[in-house]
Amino acid sequence: MYWGHSVSYDLVNWFILETALTPHEHYDAQGFFTGSNLAFPKNTTDPLLKDWTKWAANPILIPENDTPPDQFRDPSTAWMGPDGRWRMVIGGKINHYAATILYHSSNGLKWTRARKPFHSSSSIDMWECPNIYPVNTFHVLKTSYARHDWYVLGKYDPKVDRFVLITDDFSLGNRHLRYDYGVFYASKSFYNTAKNRRVLWAWVPEVSDKPESDAIKRGWSGLQSFPRTIRLSDNQKQLVQWPVEEIMKLRGKHVSMQNRVLKGGSLLEVPGVRGSQADAEVWFSLPDLTDAESINPDTADPQLLCNQKNAHMSGTLGPFGLLVLASKDLIEQAAVFFRVFKDPKKFCVIMCSDQTRSSIAQVAKDDKVYGAFLNVDPIKDKISLRTLIDHSIVESFGGHGLACITARVVET
Repeated sequence: MYWGHSVSYDLVNWFILETALTPHEHYDAQGFFTGSNLAFPKNTTDPLLKDWTKWAANPILIPENDTPPDQFRDPSTAWMGPDGRWRMVIGGKINHYAATILYHSSNGLKWTRARKPFHSSSSIDMWECPNIYPVNTFHVLKTSYARHDWYVLGKYDPKVDRFVLITDDFSLGNRHLRYDYGVFYASKSFYNTAKNRRVLWAWVPEVSDKPESDAIKRGWSGLQSFPRTIRLSDNQKQLVQWPVEEIMKLRGKHVSMQNRVLKGGSLLEVPGVRGSQADAEVWFSLPDLTDAESINPDTADPQLLCNQKNAHMSGTLGPFGLLVLASKDLIEQAAVFFRVFKDPKKFCVIMCSDQTRSSIAQVAKDDKVYGAFLNVDPIKDKISLRTLIDHSIVESFGGHGLACITARVVET
């Protein structure tokens, strides 16, 4: 494992530089993963910071006796508190429970573990890649576990390093908050001061069980998601994500269709769209919701519902959405769609991504259908969908970014 190095001026066009860090010392002989070593640029006047040297006193963090060495990894970017001291969190386990472990430093070189974890959970075994950052008056704490990236919202007091939840705590289950309900893991974010925005992206791993030799022959394994901006939703109960505005540079030929009526079982082809790259935006309005199927909102699992009622099963209000990367005979296709249900108090929108008829379904080792609740009111609002299609990756944003699902669709 090495650290590659690429640079960009617009988050769209990237230049691949020489490898930045290589595992040549005794402490990194097993490879570079998500950080854990301190390195300095050799030439700070170089705008690309191409050359780096490791600090002679590495590693800067070593787990204490209550933390297994193989359950201690992925430090966050450090931040400075009001007392002038640096802070950093790292994922791990303390006495058999998952913990986001907090460290302090006065100089960025020598670090001391805080007396208490920044946050912990007895319901999770261990988590990776923690990240904490402000959003409006709240803070987001994100961790990676069980093949997904989960987050909670809370109030953080930097004077005493206390984090108090305002949402449900981390747990397993499709009703808990995630960045993305598809293939999206080990994310990192950074604050872009020039545009006053936080940018997020993640690793989108392979989902096939082909041997590693295939990846070595191909020359790559997994890819990065499109970069996204993050903000707090209007109801302040979740995050909203949207592709960075620079992605618009990739748009070429424009095709538009308006005021089309779709009847049950009908398909409407969008003319002039060819190839395996597209940026699709669509809005749906439902004039009549009286026949919506009933669900129990307290027990309904969107992933399970999307599996049981996939893209090829008709219902009273759904499926409606997009078929992408489809063959002419529609034998091969990927579907991103919605269904509307009702509970005793309100209507419920579920967003699904179904790869059961794409070529990836023949080799996928994990889920082929993903699902998420979409917090929109279909009576008052149109149901929106934006889907970015780029060869083997399909990233979908429902309700202007209230729910996101990333899928791997075809093997290249």
